Amino acid sequence: MKNPAKICLILSAAIIVIALCMTIMGSGLNLGNDFNGGFGNAALCIVLTLALVLVFLIIRFDFAGTMAAAVCVAHDVLLVFAFSVILRSLVVVNFPFVAVLLLCAAYSAFNVISLLNQAREQGRSAKDTPDTIATRAVQAARPRIFLFALTSLATLVLLCILGGNAVLSITLPLIIGVCASAYSSTMILGSVWTTLQGKKANA
Repeated sequence: MKNPAKICLILSAAIIVIALCMTIMGSGLNLGNDFNGGFGNAALCIVLTLALVLVFLIIRFDFAGTMAAAVCVAHDVLLVFAFSVILRSLVVVNFPFVAVLLLCAAYSAFNVISLLNQAREQGRSAKDTPDTIATRAVQAARPRIFLFALTSLATLVLLCILGGNAVLSITLPLIIGVCASAYSSTMILGSVWTTLQGKKANA
């Protein structure tokens, strides 16, 4: 795995550990009053949605692609959770937050599927190594991913400014999800896919 991907994963792991420590010390998610009784159903909904995404990935791609995509989607969802803990004074976890989390997972899946499709196109030449295929796929998909992220962020930031506290619990996790997806799909996915392809070739 390349050094930039390792650095990204280490930073993400550090953020998640900080959020976990805050949760253990009693400063976890800021649950809304209407959400205390529905946390179990919300968690089940999230797990089922991620499971369906995983099934689609298994059908669509090979083992390396599926596992790399699953790592990125799980990474993005965990980062949204982690920042929601760290920014608990700004983010209230309620039923709209669950919809936001599912939207972040779908956004992340869209980005990784786009990049894996590029890798499949680049991989039609048998002479190319997995590392070369991944590099070309990222280079081809990066402008579209970043442009999509920038247009989404422009809208979300404008909502934050105009909507104020009324929409902050929705727009802030979305902003985090968009940023996490943009950098995980371009910085982490290719390295994980290349590593798994290399292990498959050596098996």
